[in-house]
Amino acid sequence: MELARGKKHIIIKRDGREEPFDIQKLRKVVMWATDNNEAYTNNILESLDIKINDRMRVEALYDELISTAVNNISRLYPFYDEISKRLLLLKIYKETAKLKRTGEYPHLQSIIDQGVSFGVYDKAVADSFSAEEIDELSRYIQPDRDFLFTYKGLSMFNNKYCKAFNGKKFELPQIAYMVVAMYSFFNDDKSKRIELIKKTYDMLSLQKVTFATPRVLHSFTNNPQLASCVLNTVADDTWSLNQTDANMATYSKYAGGIAYDISYIRATGSSIRTNRGKSNGPIPFIKRAEQTISSFDQGGARKGACVVTFPWWHLDVMDLIMLKDAGGTEDNRARKLVYAVKLSNIFKERVENNEEISLFDPKDVPLLNTTFGKEFEEAYVNYENTTSIRKKKIPAKELLLHILKVRQETGNLYLTFVDNINKQNMLNTFVGASNLCQEVVVPSFPSELIDEKYIINENGDYEIIQRKKAGEIGICNLVSINLVEWVKMNEDEKSDFCYTLLRGCDNVIDTQYYPVKEGKISNVKNRPIGVGVLNYANLLASNKLKYTDPETEEFTNKLFDDVYYHIYKTSNQLAVERGPFSTFKNTKWADGKTPLHMQKLPDNNIDMTKWDELGAQIKQSGVRFSLHAAIAPTATSGKSISATESIEPIVDLFFIEEGIQVLPSLAPRIKENGPYYQRCWEIPAKTIVKLGAIRQQYIDQAQSMNLYYVRPESARELWEDIKMAMENGVKTLYYMKTPKSNFELEGQCDSCT
Repeated sequence: MELARGKKHIIIKRDGREEPFDIQKLRKVVMWATDNNEAYTNNILESLDIKINDRMRVEALYDELISTAVNNISRLYPFYDEISKRLLLLKIYKETAKLKRTGEYPHLQSIIDQGVSFGVYDKAVADSFSAEEIDELSRYIQPDRDFLFTYKGLSMFNNKYCKAFNGKKFELPQIAYMVVAMYSFFNDDKSKRIELIKKTYDMLSLQKVTFATPRVLHSFTNNPQLASCVLNTVADDTWSLNQTDANMATYSKYAGGIAYDISYIRATGSSIRTNRGKSNGPIPFIKRAEQTISSFDQGGARKGACVVTFPWWHLDVMDLIMLKDAGGTEDNRARKLVYAVKLSNIFKERVENNEEISLFDPKDVPLLNTTFGKEFEEAYVNYENTTSIRKKKIPAKELLLHILKVRQETGNLYLTFVDNINKQNMLNTFVGASNLCQEVVVPSFPSELIDEKYIINENGDYEIIQRKKAGEIGICNLVSINLVEWVKMNEDEKSDFCYTLLRGCDNVIDTQYYPVKEGKISNVKNRPIGVGVLNYANLLASNKLKYTDPETEEFTNKLFDDVYYHIYKTSNQLAVERGPFSTFKNTKWADGKTPLHMQKLPDNNIDMTKWDELGAQIKQSGVRFSLHAAIAPTATSGKSISATESIEPIVDLFFIEEGIQVLPSLAPRIKENGPYYQRCWEIPAKTIVKLGAIRQQYIDQAQSMNLYYVRPESARELWEDIKMAMENGVKTLYYMKTPKSNFELEGQCDSCT
């Protein structure tokens, strides 16, 4: 093919040399990418022709080539995605490792040496492996697995997860997978660790599982903070307010998604004993948190993100609900944060009975922050009847309408159902809030300052020493199982898969970096993990099921019974080998209970025999982890393997995701599964809630679960869906979305995804 314009152009090579543009050299590359398809090749080159300029740099020319292929991706022509992926691979290979072809990688040792010399990799971790072990692992790497990515997946994975130094990538995708696997087992039994590393590499590179962003991004690095979620509860005193703010800054710096439970902060107008003044309430501290999170972003990669959680009965609740509202001034808004309101069953009952509720100052009602269920209701009514306590009465529906208005207008204002969280809570320790993405429910409580003194050391310098009673910062590490791959495994493969996965999770609890000691105390003591899932919508469509099909409920029930039975069984196996987590004897696990025993829906026809037997085994020898299951959004990790996100339905079969670059998104297996996919707008919220309730029976934490509405008919419709969630054991609700929503990525936690 000749250039349509018939012009001869000069191309500037990477080293500065100039040479005439040679269309045949470019044609050879494109023919390889199209698998020798002349029609696709000619279409790309003809479309590229107009974009070629004289004295164009070869890098710019190649970027235009990729862009031309990408712009042709569509539902009718999905093969352009494969072409774009192959062209992008060549670019990555050339720029990262100066490779001229696919199918070969540099030796793993050379990459590790680079990483150590750059100060990116931890030398101690690198030195824990012998040259022979690294050589064996290098030979095990499979470069051709790069072809399992789609264009979007490869682009996201390379941009997000392949490590760089001074802006230049030095990890290729399979190297990134391998070093994550190596870090998971570097401190493990040397007679077993290479085999476990190989299995973990296979699980990751064959896209059977994804790890949350911090674990992939920070494994093998110096100060590897791997936790996805960081839950902070603040006490109502100056020291705790300042300390918690500092803790949030530190974890945000290390790429943690932050949750800030302000339930204890006294209300506006409350007396301050130490200076005989009046409190301005929690909003000034929320605005300070907004500045803190903005200043300490997530590892320098993107804006920090934080959810502020407060209870429905707080005296300032009307103002707190409006903090994200578009109206108002900067003085009474904090729009860069997201918010969650904690709801209790007694609130639901008062709404249904058209009754009033009482709002309180947290300083006067301490039991409301530590109880749930009947005990909470008794304390609440008792506080209502105590005349000496400051309170304000309003119709329950007035508060509900404010909640629904803000939730509908902003999509935000997550809902946290405290009674459901604690009814199924396996730890017998009150949990007052969830995390930024609403899937993690681990205990969190503040430290207390005991005393502070100064001393003069031997050099004559003054030192200040603080002594404090340690609280806990709730943190959790997340992984997600690819359900499409899970159902292909036989029983032995599932058991081996879960053992390898959970053993690696157990290891990183002990080896990861904890920038704040309260986080380490909580994580090492309770050892919580969050095993979630992704590719649920793809799996349904692959089985010719739609979300709204009656058969989907039973399919979902059996699927999640299978997944989480294996998870809890593996935790029991690890407890036999390594011992249970330290507080096991104080939990429901020690009574032989599992989450299903605590919250089984009446119409669940699962045979309980195996669960009863597992409960008996757990009672005898324990579980390794206090908490195991949390379904995270997987917005980043899921896209990197081109799976449908988490348990979410698809937005559309094909859409363009705009951002730093244009990323066309095709639903997985679009040709085969297209007729069976349901767009999120086609699925009634009640269907999503029902399927969520089915899953929740097996999940000891929670789920990031969005509700979708084309056009909500009334506040009653929204409330009926929320009420259904509360009555069926769902623990949290995430965003409310409509087709006009522009908040999908707003405040999103890169860590959970």
